[in-house]
Amino acid sequence: MRWWTPARADGLLALVLTAFGQLNLRIHLDGSATYGPAFGSAVATAAATGVLALRRRAPLLTMVSVAAAVAGPELFTRLTFTLWGGFLPLLVAAYSVARHAERRAAWTGLAVAVLCAVVVMLRVPEAGTTANIPFAVIPLASVVHGTVRRTRDVGYGVVRERASMDLLFSEYELPDGSLIYHMDLYRIKNISEAVDVGIEDCLLSNELCFVEWPEIATSLFPAQTIHIKLQTISSYKRKLVAQLP
Repeated sequence: MRWWTPARADGLLALVLTAFGQLNLRIHLDGSATYGPAFGSAVATAAATGVLALRRRAPLLTMVSVAAAVAGPELFTRLTFTLWGGFLPLLVAAYSVARHAERRAAWTGLAVAVLCAVVVMLRVPEAGTTANIPFAVIPLASVVHGTVRRTRDVGYGVVRERASMDLLFSEYELPDGSLIYHMDLYRIKNISEAVDVGIEDCLLSNELCFVEWPEIATSLFPAQTIHIKLQTISSYKRKLVAQLP
């Protein structure tokens, strides 16, 4: 099992943003104006940055939690809104739900992100200025555009192939909106190549994944993986063996 995993990478990202978010509240790295009690701003910032540790495992929950931490208090009072502790967590959460969630959850998460941005721009004077509106709108619009490109060609019974010569990657959408991934790792040479072509994104998507020739990347598989092997009994007989988690 590899020491460096996506979950640990997300945990490190959350830790770094939490540290910078709290530091920013104290020394104003981004020049943001101070509002409300310092303790309330610190708690809201910690909640918005800390939950990013779940951004790939629970992208919609992460998006809703970040929005609640960033925009929720602004509905009742006015707290300090910063780049490190407010806007960046919102942008990371929006990207994560668009990248890692299934289609319906992705669009729900993006709607939450847009609503959160609107609340902040209406309630925080500096955020709603003419100069700052493009700074908030353009990154969110880019995320929305990426989600449209990701989902527009996926329909019932349609297979989408990724542009990779080393990985046969097919994605199927079922009538209920869930996805099935099929991957063939026959031409993958090492685990680094498997990571580069995005196998971890599929394995962490909570969707059903079928992997052929998986030996090169077994260390990436989650604990609940079911291993199925075809054993040769004779020239005309085969045995299907399933190893349950």
